[in-house]
Amino acid sequence: MDATVINLCLSVFPWAEYRQRKGAIKLHYLFDHRGSLPAFMVISESKCHDVRVARSEEKLDFHLLPDSIVSFDRAYVDFKWRR
Repeated sequence: MDATVINLCLSVFPWAEYRQRKGAIKLHYLFDHRGSLPAFMVISESKCHDVRVARSEEKLDFHLLPDSIVSFDRAYVDFKWRR
């Protein structure tokens, strides 16, 4: 599971305000190594924290297969998160 910020030109995409003079969106995804394709992708505001998307059941409609291995960075760590 990971997310990446995609920079956009703020003069062309004024709705994608990220910083004072920069525009961006964030792409959240889960990569399936068997098919070398993402299992899902979600686009959010660039300021949206990664764990918020992971906790959002309406945005994430994916199912892990048996024997799946999931790795994620510390942005997804939330010790109070219960599913």
